[in-house]
Amino acid sequence: MLGMEEQMIPMTYVTYRILLRIYVDASMVEDALETFHKMEFSEIKPTLDDYHYIMFKLIRLKCPRVVPMIFESMRKNLVRPNTQTYNFLISSLCSLGKMAEARWRFSYMKKYCDPDEFTYAALINGFCKCMDTEVTLELLEEMLARGLRPNLALFNMMMDAHSRSGKHEQVIALFERMVEHECRPDPKSYRVLVEAFAVSGRIDEAFGFVQRYADSENAPHLGAYNTLMNRLGKANKAHAALEIFYKIKDRPNYKPDLVTYNVLIDLLGKVGKIDECWSCYQKMRLHFQPDIFSYNTLLGRLGRAGRVDLFASVLDDMSRDGVQQDRITYAILVEGYARAGNLDVALAYLEEMKSSGFSPTPSALEVLVNSLLKAGRFGAAEAVVQEMAAINGGPGKKIVTGTLAA
Repeated sequence: MLGMEEQMIPMTYVTYRILLRIYVDASMVEDALETFHKMEFSEIKPTLDDYHYIMFKLIRLKCPRVVPMIFESMRKNLVRPNTQTYNFLISSLCSLGKMAEARWRFSYMKKYCDPDEFTYAALINGFCKCMDTEVTLELLEEMLARGLRPNLALFNMMMDAHSRSGKHEQVIALFERMVEHECRPDPKSYRVLVEAFAVSGRIDEAFGFVQRYADSENAPHLGAYNTLMNRLGKANKAHAALEIFYKIKDRPNYKPDLVTYNVLIDLLGKVGKIDECWSCYQKMRLHFQPDIFSYNTLLGRLGRAGRVDLFASVLDDMSRDGVQQDRITYAILVEGYARAGNLDVALAYLEEMKSSGFSPTPSALEVLVNSLLKAGRFGAAEAVVQEMAAINGGPGKKIVTGTLAA
């Protein structure tokens, strides 16, 4: 203890508190605990505030295992716990995943003091982490019955846990309760909500549901529309997704971001509006620097439409922006040029892909082989087939009269 005992310097309450603060601030947990225990066994006993201080600091220092021991030591010293004490205890137990003990302590707590919002938040967070969603609903109802107000973070936590548990109808119900209790949804709230509609096969209903709040203080964020359009696109409902964009694009507060443009490029390409897709890309460049996802999305849609004539321009833009080609980029280039019949260019990009340290994707190799076979270039196809075999870890296939045979 900094040599104070050896020097026979008397320990006062203030001395103990100063030492505790020094050790805690230096993250010297063992020294802090030793000092605190000496304080407990001295004539100078810790107060309730002292116990709260050490428990709080132990949680902050990621040492929650010690908190229950401090709590028991506190009770032996006849220091009566209050709501804050139990909050520290329950929070530490929840972080350790000891939910049965946390719930037992919670039941005992209610006999002597009233839980507050922090108590319920700690418990709900713990049960969300272990995916016991039924208990979280019970705790929410109990919390509301006590007149306590849940906050946005708590609702988001519960929505996310129910979503990960596959209980998507409950996600939608929790969103409605969030609004009912005057918690303004944030981008995360809407993202989880839209995902719930999508996964439960109700993506067509999502826009109507979201629009219910469009003219209120709970108006959807840009991210909500981005997620909704993206999910519609993945559900092969690109036209419906574009209709949403056309309905909201002229609203005063609607300003597309990079994600919006990425989604639009993908959607326009899916419905075959390549000229509009290209225009969208050019407009995006006026406001944002495209990222690798932007470029890969654009290249993929151009390749599918056979517009490999625009590949060189896009690759030049990538180079100017300092965006490096990745495995997906090379796969798109190989597939795009192969489908367009530019087989030598496709083969050249395949070699560049390998020399750049990227392994060819099975789909790119398959498209290339089929294109080579259609062109009667059986020798080149045979060589690519051997690469496919090496990737798949099995024997190669033989080329037989322009087809692949086992």
